[in-house]
Amino acid sequence: VLSSGGTYTNTTYCCVNGTSSANYGSEWYAFDAGPARFYVLDSAWGDSNVGTADVYSNDAAAHFAPGTPEYTWLLNDLRTHPSALKFAFSHYPVYSDSPSQPSDTALQGPGKLEGLLGQYGVNLWFNGHAHIYERNNPSGPGMPVTYITGGGGSALGSISGCRPFDAYGIGSKTACGAATKPTSPTQVFHFLKVTVSGTTVTVTPTDEMGRTFDVKTYDFSNAKVPDTVIDSGPATLTNATSATFAFHSTLSGATFMCSLDGAAAAPCASPRGYTGLVDGSHTFSVTSTSGGATDPSPATATWTVKTTPPAAPTGLSASVLSATSISLSWTGVTGAASYDIIRNGTTIGSAPGTASTYLDNTASPSSTYHYVIDARDGAGNVSAPSNQTPNVTTPAAPAGPTLVQSAGSSTKTVTLPGPSAPGDLLVLSAGVYTGASQLITGVTDGKNTWTKAKALFVSGQYSDGELWYTANAASVSSVTVTTAASTVALRVQEFNGIVASSPLDAAGGTSATSTSANSGALTPAAANELAVGFIAGHAKAQTITVTSPGYAVDPQQSTATPNPVSVVTGSQVVTSTAAQSFAGTFPTAMYWAAGIALFKTSAAPPPPPDDFSLSASPTTLTATQGSTSGSATITAPLVSGNPQTVSLSASGLPAGASASFSPQTITSNGTSSSTMAIATTGSTPAGTYTVTVTGTGSVSRSTTLSLIVNPVAQNDFTLSAAPTSITARQGGSSGSTTISANLTSGSVAQQVTLSASGLPASATATFSPSAVISSAGGSAALTITTGNATPSGTYQITVTGTGTTTQTTTVALTVTDNAFTVSANPASVTATQGGTSGPSTISTALTTGSSAQQVTFSASGLPSGATAAFSPTAVTSDGGSSTMTIT
Repeated sequence: VLSSGGTYTNTTYCCVNGTSSANYGSEWYAFDAGPARFYVLDSAWGDSNVGTADVYSNDAAAHFAPGTPEYTWLLNDLRTHPSALKFAFSHYPVYSDSPSQPSDTALQGPGKLEGLLGQYGVNLWFNGHAHIYERNNPSGPGMPVTYITGGGGSALGSISGCRPFDAYGIGSKTACGAATKPTSPTQVFHFLKVTVSGTTVTVTPTDEMGRTFDVKTYDFSNAKVPDTVIDSGPATLTNATSATFAFHSTLSGATFMCSLDGAAAAPCASPRGYTGLVDGSHTFSVTSTSGGATDPSPATATWTVKTTPPAAPTGLSASVLSATSISLSWTGVTGAASYDIIRNGTTIGSAPGTASTYLDNTASPSSTYHYVIDARDGAGNVSAPSNQTPNVTTPAAPAGPTLVQSAGSSTKTVTLPGPSAPGDLLVLSAGVYTGASQLITGVTDGKNTWTKAKALFVSGQYSDGELWYTANAASVSSVTVTTAASTVALRVQEFNGIVASSPLDAAGGTSATSTSANSGALTPAAANELAVGFIAGHAKAQTITVTSPGYAVDPQQSTATPNPVSVVTGSQVVTSTAAQSFAGTFPTAMYWAAGIALFKTSAAPPPPPDDFSLSASPTTLTATQGSTSGSATITAPLVSGNPQTVSLSASGLPAGASASFSPQTITSNGTSSSTMAIATTGSTPAGTYTVTVTGTGSVSRSTTLSLIVNPVAQNDFTLSAAPTSITARQGGSSGSTTISANLTSGSVAQQVTLSASGLPASATATFSPSAVISSAGGSAALTITTGNATPSGTYQITVTGTGTTTQTTTVALTVTDNAFTVSANPASVTATQGGTSGPSTISTALTTGSSAQQVTFSASGLPSGATAAFSPTAVTSDGGSSTMTIT
């Protein structure tokens, strides 16, 4: 065939122990010759070391199963090469009467390699492996004729157990089908001569004496029988009451007949849709006809519609484990495929339908949460929500790392109570019933790389104890160890607050036989490290008591069979660089291994006691030579420990300048404050200076601000306010203060335009008039109007006067609340399911202030399916009322 001008593409088969082997490999290639296309699908496996499967199933799974690279390549090539003639060649016999090389059932059938070849018009399929000759009838309409041509070498095989698919078969002194039993091996040793003439193919078996037998001529000029393929449709289980199918025929120009649930078939086209489907199983079938030939096997798809949701889960409860972890448990329901976990109204995750617990390790410290869950079935139906848990509050975040969760196992796989949090440290401690020969060779979780910190044992004794870890770990649910030992006891711990890279500071340990165990001492490189220790006991089932102080000890994990082995773990955050060890005792002597590991934490060292910081606002003050600057507010927020008295001072002042503090001392609680101002003289040099303000208590802290000293300008003025403080209620106007501009140098008065800054939200300032003359008595009234949304509190308002120069003064504005109450009369209403409650009058009343504001009503805490209506939806806060009904 190659000599007729075809093209050939080959991929190299693999090797065994570096040596080429025809028994292990995969060669897939195709080539054209005239009107024909040949597919050589050569793959084979050794006949030994096949595990619990067999060579046929291994071969099919690796090379011929849908989705494998070779199958996908073959599918694409068959689709894109509509040759009139197609031939396939593969090693194992798809249909065979050989007792030692039987039929390869892994390749048979519409959904396997045979179906793929038949679907895309492969005419003949040649096989080997069995040392016989056999020609088989097609297994069904559109399927290829198959040949076994294995009589070309080695010892001949026999044929036995003739089957209905046999057309002609011969082996050593045996025959099936239309064949005559051979009397000599020369009648069985053979090759096949295949002659192609247009679309006529003749297969001529020829024995070693040159004699021909079972000669067959095929005419493939007629159209092939079409095969109908469904490309897409609904999921096998769905809650959709409509379905749409897309389909095609392997032959062009086809027409289609469709049927739903056994109804009479009717003409149709792709896509075909159906609506109004009821709950239950449904079957769609479609048949294609092309060139007068009809697919004898309609393509079918079966699916189930289910619109009834599962029952609601019950018994949901929540318990706080740590600052970031909350454990949930519930009673599951039948038919649940998964559960949605809903925290404070937002879905945060899901659990499988077999679960009855969930670990929420995404909580925040010092936060309050409540939970509900719902059940979701495989069709996508969602149940009513479960009961809502009472509110639970997480504690404040600890200063250092914490144990998030732990789990033990007597098998080689440990399953955590819930998925670990991304970025945490995972530590595995193990007791293994072995000495040096069967240690743990690896730890896997499908995502992370584990590192062995320590493996300890007594040579020649069953006494192995090990510690492995992975830091900055991706989220996992289980951890598995690899060891040839038959007995293990495992404990996995999850910690947060550990550095992401190079977390291990040090690891150590010892092993021996006695009634007590001790890891030996390790010295931390720094305070605030995490110490994790373990003791593994072997050959005796007894309790191990940890004697090292300060350790939080996890439950002991023990395995009784086939051999006794146990492990107990503990952890603590050390507070100094003193040497650390992990020790314990037990009633009677046994072989043991004890280890300890120190991990670096990401938390900063503890701050000094009674610490504070210092701040100034604003951070820039301006003064004209010979005058006093505006003021800055100095506060001392608490950093740690208890509040203390802080004495204030200033340095870095220019010549002739002095700073004043009122008061001179404050308390480091963040709310106590002092007003600082800087006075200059006529000789103070103009310029910009950095002034350092220092607060001194048990420690000294400082902050800086800028002082700008401006030269005295011609015709300059000062700005003042009287009084310097005013008060306004929310939604009202303040009393007025008089802003005056007085000429301080020169003799020419100027017009000064007034403005205000530092106003709280929703507040405005009004000057009457908006500009004054900088002569004695030039003044304006300042009034500040607030809104209902203006926050209450005290604010420093800066008034700026702008003329040829700019001057400022400050006014203190105090905003007080306009408070109101809301009441309901009656306070209890009743409604029947599906009905509307009696009305309740919702009323407002002012309790503080005199300015009313608009109040908009809403309702919460309603049961499922209930709504509340207000008429009107908004009233004023000075006695307005609305009627509320609940439907």
